[in-house]
Amino acid sequence: MIGLFYACLPFLLMRILSPFRQTYIIILLFYFIAIFLSLKNGHCNLPTDYHNKQLRSWATTQRSHYRFLCQGKQSHLTEERVQLLDSVGFSWKTREDWGTRFSELKTYHQQFGNCSVPRGYKIFPKLYRWINHQRLELRKFSEGLPSRLKNEQVNLLKGFEI
Repeated sequence: MIGLFYACLPFLLMRILSPFRQTYIIILLFYFIAIFLSLKNGHCNLPTDYHNKQLRSWATTQRSHYRFLCQGKQSHLTEERVQLLDSVGFSWKTREDWGTRFSELKTYHQQFGNCSVPRGYKIFPKLYRWINHQRLELRKFSEGLPSRLKNEQVNLLKGFEI
């Protein structure tokens, strides 16, 4: 019965509240979910299979508008909402950035003197796949094909002879 109440609550609130108040209700709901997830997982990121697709979609929209705000583009996200979301531990990035993997590569290279990361390397489990993807993107870049790598990333990777 309680589960049904929590499942229906967001839909009921959306019907009776103004858009301004809806935002605060959603943040309040996210706050309670964040506490639950933090206790359970150690972070408050919504899993991709989270049952409330509207909340997951809302979180994705907040991240997009935060990116727009940082780029100086038009955004519906206010500084107040950013502060509220920061206060509950909202994660603005869901993926680790390129620099995280590159840092792991530098550490690996210092230890082993090469960039031949074995599959299933336990210390940096994502590094094998990342380095292979970088090799592919570097090949595209050197052939003049569209590549996701920036010039500075290419220069950093060439320093390691991957």
